[in-house]
Amino acid sequence: MLSLFKSRKFWLAVFGVVQVVVLHYFNVPEEIWQSIAALVAVLIGSIALEDAGEKSSNSTINISGEVHKLDKIDVKDETEK
Repeated sequence: MLSLFKSRKFWLAVFGVVQVVVLHYFNVPEEIWQSIAALVAVLIGSIALEDAGEKSSNSTINISGEVHKLDKIDVKDETEK
């Protein structure tokens, strides 16, 4: 639960909901608060994509109780000679 309160995505989602309610309450035109909500959603999605990229780049494998970091492998095409 503590990690939820440290999550940028969580706080952006809270901000998105609060801004929609507040701007709707103050009769701000719908196009404005919907545009802000869409930008917040795009930002949350980009942070999720960034998190997924970090997790996939820090891949490890456990072999017989030993943890090994998987490095990127440079594969060369043998047909290009």
